[in-house]
Amino acid sequence: MKAKLYRLLEQRGSDCRYFVIPLWRRSGYTTMFAQVQLPYMLFTGLEDYKARGTQASPYFTASFYTEFAESKDLRGASGSKFLYYLDKHIIPVFDKLREEQKLDLLKA
Repeated sequence: MKAKLYRLLEQRGSDCRYFVIPLWRRSGYTTMFAQVQLPYMLFTGLEDYKARGTQASPYFTASFYTEFAESKDLRGASGSKFLYYLDKHIIPVFDKLREEQKLDLLKA
């Protein structure tokens, strides 16, 4: 992950620690719930979070590493297959939607 994207994550994560992420599946959307606790992000299903709150088990955790932040302008991450998919396929599509469409997805 480039340093610029990580800084954006830091900024957004400090403004709002929780994110709802709609993921397209062949038959419709599934919705993930993400909690930012840098250097970690915890992901679980939104329905699990609604039912169990903070007791919901994470589906997985992404860990960010900043050892190469200055010398290579990079932040490493484990769980990066999902983060790559999110960065390349979900965020660009979501960003192209009109605001009311974004709100509809987030409310679903």
